[in-house]
Amino acid sequence: MRRSMAESRRESRQTNRRKPPFDKGTYDYNHGLPGVGNKPWRLGNRKTEITLPDVQGEVLFGLYPVLLAIQEGRRYLNRVFVKKGAGQETLMKAILKAATVKGVEVHECEAAELDFLSKNRQHQGVCLDAIALNFFLHSVDSSEEPRLWVILDRIQDPMNFGAVLRSCYYLGVHRVITSSKEGCALSPVVCKASAGALELAPLFKTSNLTDFIQAWREKGFRILGTGMPTEGEACSSPVIPLNTIDMQQDTILIFGNEGKGMDTELISLCDALLTISPRKALHQSLDSLNVSVAAGIVLHHLLNTKCTQL
Repeated sequence: MRRSMAESRRESRQTNRRKPPFDKGTYDYNHGLPGVGNKPWRLGNRKTEITLPDVQGEVLFGLYPVLLAIQEGRRYLNRVFVKKGAGQETLMKAILKAATVKGVEVHECEAAELDFLSKNRQHQGVCLDAIALNFFLHSVDSSEEPRLWVILDRIQDPMNFGAVLRSCYYLGVHRVITSSKEGCALSPVVCKASAGALELAPLFKTSNLTDFIQAWREKGFRILGTGMPTEGEACSSPVIPLNTIDMQQDTILIFGNEGKGMDTELISLCDALLTISPRKALHQSLDSLNVSVAAGIVLHHLLNTKCTQL
């Protein structure tokens, strides 16, 4: 059967179509950040080929994540990748100085290499090859004021996780605790979303949130959840407006999953559930806040106001 001219042209276009520079299914690593080691890669339409660098750990990207990772020293640092000609900016100078002090190798490279290492994310001209960050193992709260600990119950979106960490660090939360089984990984995306606060936040993990909460409740901590129980769900904890609560005793504050909210078992352990009252009648399909936004509002209130004691 003779093929039409349209079919011939379509086949020709498909044959001549450029192949992607790497196989995403083969080379994905580090929570979605790609790297293929020493493999020639063509820079767009240019004829020059470059050799992609070997990556030993995971790739952090962005000015503040890279700077704070180097300065804080909580990771083993392999190499800093800097865009050629970008060393004159204030933050970039600080990164290069910190790398020199720490004895970290600096490699100048093309922007396309940074695009590849960061998987086309906003790297701002710098990436860092470093080992993955570990949780804190132990800590002593030296503050004499009432302590506020935050539990992140199955927060899955790394952008939300990072934004909450940034608020926790900024507003002075004493500890952040997450589940080692269902919590968000401490990925480079989380570090970027937190503007590097991941390197600073007092972040801990536990294998069993229920046991953790029960243990500290027995030691005098008040347990506060956030959000409303789902329709038809039995709840013995009182639901109260945020502006009726204070921070006059040690408190554990829980933020639940983006879609499902708090785990039912954790709700049953709460002394109260806090709600943020809207200023208008809401559409039934949009009746809640993003978890990172809600976290900022609740944390600011608890750490900065004194209201009626529960």
